[in-house]
Amino acid sequence: MHAWIAKIKLNDSILEQPVGEVRVFPVPTMQYTFVELKVEFEGKYSIDLVNMNGQVLRQRLSMPLSGGTHKFRMDLNDLPGGTYDVRARYNTLVYYTQKIIVP
Repeated sequence: MHAWIAKIKLNDSILEQPVGEVRVFPVPTMQYTFVELKVEFEGKYSIDLVNMNGQVLRQRLSMPLSGGTHKFRMDLNDLPGGTYDVRARYNTLVYYTQKIIVP
């Protein structure tokens, strides 16, 4: 009996080059946090606030951005204290995640 084994190498060209830089501040947060994107590639960017169960609580941005620096404020006033993830996506690819603590 013969068996075929396929070895597949996944390669995503987006990951071969940096999409851009992301800064989330202040940490720890207050009533809000800022997200600053330094965009290298034009495309659709999204910023999500996600709880530890993976549920998206807020989507601050979901729009095409051109190259350059873009700063966004995310209101956290009505969230219970806890740990959350801020995720930045380029098209459908999550390329940055940072934990924040809401007091």
